[in-house]
Amino acid sequence: MNIRTILYSRRSGHIGTALRAQRTALGLTQQQVADRAGCHLTCLKGHEQQKTLAIDVTLVEAFAQALQTTSDALWAEAARHAASQASPRRGPGRPRTEPAA
Repeated sequence: MNIRTILYSRRSGHIGTALRAQRTALGLTQQQVADRAGCHLTCLKGHEQQKTLAIDVTLVEAFAQALQTTSDALWAEAARHAASQASPRRGPGRPRTEPAA
């Protein structure tokens, strides 16, 4: 792994959700986006299906260009999705009650 590789985290989200959302909004197929980005179809599928743990920055930039957006916009969408999927914090729970005597 080099410095240009980004590991996915719960906070940053998985860029695959943003890729799929932008691709479907533009009415493009996975093959069209992969061709435009200069990568193999299985590469795009792996990211969209969240089967990958990291992504190279240059690939994010290629996907962004293929999807007529910016890499910052893709990461922002991924983070928004991650925040919306985060489980709510658990409260203190139910108060204990004494057993009936």
